[in-house]
Amino acid sequence: MSKVIDPQMAPAEALREFIAEHPVRPATRWSIDESSGTLLGHVYGPLAGGVAAVDWYAEVLGAQAAPSHVYEYGGQQLQVVRLSAVWRDVPVLVDVSVPVVLEPTQVRMADGTVLVPAVAA
Repeated sequence: MSKVIDPQMAPAEALREFIAEHPVRPATRWSIDESSGTLLGHVYGPLAGGVAAVDWYAEVLGAQAAPSHVYEYGGQQLQVVRLSAVWRDVPVLVDVSVPVVLEPTQVRMADGTVLVPAVAA
């Protein structure tokens, strides 16, 4: 009998360990991309500390941050910041929505890189 490995098992176990080790964290909605075995997190930053959520995930996961798309929700312009890392041998992507600022600001990440969010037109 051949043993079939479920591609959701490693990300599910990594998420269980992550939640157990970090009981206090930004409010995050989690899912698993079954085709790639990637753990996906989504944070609505205005309710979860905004850029502080980006900083927290960058530090805890050792993640690299990159600005993604801008969208409007509830009359507010939001910028998605995508953090990518490998945690416990599982690829992890966390998208954090943060308010778009009227003046460009720089956010220094834990690894020393500088992130510049989008500027509203």
